[in-house]
Amino acid sequence: METIILQIAILVAYSGLALTILGDQLQTTVKYKAVLKNKIATGYNTAMKVMVLTRVWTVIYVVIISYSIDSGTSYKSLSLLAAITLSIVTFPYLYLFRNVYKEINTNKYIIMIGALFLKKKILFFSSFMATLCNLLGLTVPWIICAIYPEYRLTLANTSTIFNVIFTIINVFYIEHRFAKLADLAQDEIHEFIIVIISARLAAIITVASAYWVVYI
Repeated sequence: METIILQIAILVAYSGLALTILGDQLQTTVKYKAVLKNKIATGYNTAMKVMVLTRVWTVIYVVIISYSIDSGTSYKSLSLLAAITLSIVTFPYLYLFRNVYKEINTNKYIIMIGALFLKKKILFFSSFMATLCNLLGLTVPWIICAIYPEYRLTLANTSTIFNVIFTIINVFYIEHRFAKLADLAQDEIHEFIIVIISARLAAIITVASAYWVVYI
């Protein structure tokens, strides 16, 4: 009975991880939609609410996974669950990318994807690295904890290192550029959102692939 309850709890935890990852993009999307409607302050307030809800799911995920490691869950199992979760998350991201790209081009603002990535390569790389650090911070420390449980407290707290890097890149570069584009109401904001979604999707696929390799 205890095993079944733990298995259900772990599934809930990784559902929380999926919602946490999707919540990061939802914050950006909400602000982008608000800019298009000239409701910047409302968009940022809504994004803050999404962030709070996202953090709730993050806490649930961390607590349950920590308990599962104390209960003897193997790193192979955690790697598999992380790989499955991230693979599933790619589909909403692909759907979102398709919808945003289609909506932008419908408004007679044609974006050439190949040329755009060459033009915005620093933004793409920054968003990719920020998302990579975020994903690794949410998963790697706990997988390593399962390998070296005697050092689990120290290893679990290494997640803060990834989180700090993610926060610095996100706040001081990505969000800074987004805010400037929003204030100036420039068409470049359309390119910005496409690059951000693409970079995050690339990071998710990269980490998911790595975990599939670890499991295999």
